[in-house]
Formats: sequence, C-alpha cells, structure tokens
Amino acid sequence: MRSFAKICAAFALTGARALFALETAVPVSYEKTVRPFLDTYCVSCHGPEKQKGDRRYDTLGADLSSDAALELWQDIVDQLNRGEMPPPKSKQPAAAHTQQVVQWATAQLLTAHAARKSAGGQTVLRRLNRNEYNRSVRHLLALEPLLADPTDSFPPDETVENLDNIGATLVTSDFLLEKHLSAASAYLDHAIATGPKPQVRTYSFHAPFCKNERVAGGRDKRPDGQDVPGQYQHIRKSTTDVGGFLCIEEFAEGVPHDGYYTLRFKAQAVNRNFPYDHLVGARKDEPLRCAVVAGSAACGDLDLKTSSDRQLAEFELPDDEPTWFETRVWLDAGYQPRLTFPNGPAGVKQIREELVARYPTTFPKYLANYGGPNHGTKKYSSAGWSQFYAEYQGPRVRVFEIELEGPFNDRWPTRSHEALFG
Repeated sequence: MRSFAKICAAFALTGARALFALETAVPVSYEKTVRPFLDTYCVSCHGPEKQKGDRRYDTLGADLSSDAALELWQDIVDQLNRGEMPPPKSKQPAAAHTQQVVQWATAQLLTAHAARKSAGGQTVLRRLNRNEYNRSVRHLLALEPLLADPTDSFPPDETVENLDNIGATLVTSDFLLEKHLSAASAYLDHAIATGPKPQVRTYSFHAPFCKNERVAGGRDKRPDGQDVPGQYQHIRKSTTDVGGFLCIEEFAEGVPHDGYYTLRFKAQAVNRNFPYDHLVGARKDEPLRCAVVAGSAACGDLDLKTSSDRQLAEFELPDDEPTWFETRVWLDAGYQPRLTFPNGPAGVKQIREELVARYPTTFPKYLANYGGPNHGTKKYSSAGWSQFYAEYQGPRVRVFEIELEGPFNDRWPTRSHEALFG
C-alpha cells in the first residue's frame, strides 16, 4: 500500500484536462455512469475471481472516507489519465465515458482530501512544537539571551506542506514528555539565582592563547610558524578546517556565572592582498573579518566546531593596523568566547601542495626540509606544518590580547528568578 503522502503527491499529478473537465462538465452520477464503467471495463480483471495488482473494484463504492478507498480511486484516476486502463487488448470505453468517470472521481478525491484537512470548524487541541516551546519558556522566565538550547534533544516535529505547527500532527509520546521534563529542569537551573550576587571580574589573556601541544587522540594543533609567543597568535584558517578557532586554553571551564560580559580584543588583518593568484574561499576585495563564537568545552574540543556554538558578534579588521574591538555579549556558565576567521581560506590543508608547487620560491625552507617524495609523512608532521606556515603568505587574523569583564547584573536576584518567585 502506498503511504498517504504518496497518495497526495499522486493526486497533485492527475492532469489539467481532468481538472478542466471537473469545472465545466455536467455532474456525473455514480450509479448511472461510474458503476457501469467499472463493471464493464474493470471488474473482469479486478473482481471476485481475479485481482490483478491486488486491486478489486467490484466492491468499491462511492464512499472515499477510508484510506483503502482513497488509494483505490486515486489509482483508477492515475491509470485512466495515463491511458493504461483498460489494457490495449481489452474492450475500450468511449473517450467521453472515460472523461466522465475521471471527472466524478477527481471531484470525490478533492472532497475527501478537504474533509481530511478540515477540523469541522473546531479548534484542534495541540501541544507546542519545539520552536514554540523553546521561545515560550524563554519568554516566561526572561531567558531570551540564553545560549544553550535545552530542546536540542527533542525529536523533530512532523511537517505537513512544510509547516510544523499543524495540530493533527503534533502528537505527544512518553519519550517526548521525558524530553520536555528534562528541558524544563535545564531552564530552571538557569533561571534560579542562588547565593550572593556574583562579583564583576576582569580576565586578561595574552598570546599564546592556545598552546601548540598534542591533544586527545594524538592530533597536533598545527603550530603557526609566524606566531610570536608573548606578542601575538594567528587564526590560521576558517572554521571549516582544524585550527579555525582561537580558543583560550586556560579558560577551558568558561565563565562561572550566566550573565552579560564585556569582551575586548586587539587584532589585526594581515596579508589581505596575498601574493597568490587564487586561494580557496578568500577574496582580496573585501576586508578580513573576525567573529566571536561562544562554546562549551562540555560539548567538544574548542579548537573545532561544537554543537554548543553560537556566534555573538563579527567585526571588519583594518589592514595591518592592530586595533581594539569591544562588544557586550551574553555567556552561559561554562561557555567561553573564541575568535574565528569567517572569511578566511576554507582549509589551507587542501591547497598546500598546490601552493608549494606553483610558488616554490616562496617556500624555500619548506622544500629543502620537507618537500619531495623522499620525505614521506615528515611533511605532515607538526614541524612540517610549522615550517609551511612560517613561509605561507596567505591572509591571517593576528590576535594580541583578549580581555573579558563581568558578569554585569542590573538587579539581584535576576529577572528570571523574580519571574518564578516574585
């Protein structure tokens, strides 16, 4: 049996000629026109003695309220519109008779589908979909800025014609109820303020923010040969490749309290007008940009993208001019702000060998120590990457200092706490 969705899709393709006939022809009687058509041209192959294709039409009436009847009538309309029924070697009906049957069946299908969609003038009792639930609870508890989304683990809401708020499809299960209770608990954890008002603190960080050490699984963090410890560190690539985030390793646990923070950082755009004739994902005609993305180490290595990531701000950087930038951001407890390079090259790793081959004079030390077939995997070692980046002249974002101050609470207990307890 075809699914109801497939039936609806097939119904949409029944043909313009049949619809035109539906609108212009005289109404057709089932008993006088349709039933005789089925008995004469269809029942011999789809009746009590033989049911080709598992189709039986001798018991098929004018009521299309059931799924089985709806599917059979849709199949009949499809077959007649395509000229596949009756078979070529069988007795053939007059074209006008076939058109009358198609007209009647199409009208009945339209009526049946409309009845299925109708709520009979009554409001369908339904639950909130995932998006509505998330927004409603945030509004009720004054948690609109919250970065975490406790509904992430909800199963997706079923859609009808690309809409996910149709009451008939918004059913509830014990699994979904369990997820709702877990989400409600998470919202309350953020809303309830316990203890004294958190003191405003200032955190200052200097290069290197992310150390060039091996991490779990033996993956190198690919040291940049142009980093200068104590002065600055680069965001080498975009977020589509390893090393796209400049995280703060000593701040891995993130901020201790939910709240608004003031973030300041000193950064500089380098090599926007790079000497290569092409570089995947980077353009010379637009300023380099630096974005602030918050994430939680509980959701993964902050050198990479995580499911917790939320972009908070983005800045255009002047060329070759160290500049301070400042923004006010909300951070959940456990989140830290990281810097990323949204319009940088989309993965230098993929174009490294091509760059070295096309511009060998710009990579003399790399070619001397790591180039050629005899070096094997040595070229992909941490030292090989460092030497490549020491000579690489592609676009970079250079970061000198990062400061974070907060949390700033204009009242205590918080608005969220007061929304619960007054």
